[in-house]
Amino acid sequence: MAWAIIDQLQAIVVDDEITRLKQALAEAESRREAAECRREEAETRALEEQRLRKEAEDAAKPLQLLQFGPYLDACHSLGHAIEVVTDPSSTTQGDTTNPAGRICPRRIVPVV
Repeated sequence: MAWAIIDQLQAIVVDDEITRLKQALAEAESRREAAECRREEAETRALEEQRLRKEAEDAAKPLQLLQFGPYLDACHSLGHAIEVVTDPSSTTQGDTTNPAGRICPRRIVPVV
């Protein structure tokens, strides 16, 4: 009779141990799935940040052309491309407009 009780107690202990191990396995699986989900989200965020960084760099490329040195060179070459017409027959004929009430320079000084 004592051996039967011991066998029953051992069966209960084994069943409890099996139940505990199943729960531990389920918790470990749940943690693994959560970690995998977090990894995928981090990877997605990294790709999105990389895409946004590339877009920002592409948007900044035209602004690099507006740096002072290249801008000054472009203005200089544009200034040389403009031809000043000194022939009176090719210039505007007639009276000039009256600048009364308008902001205008009092004198124009040629740039040397």
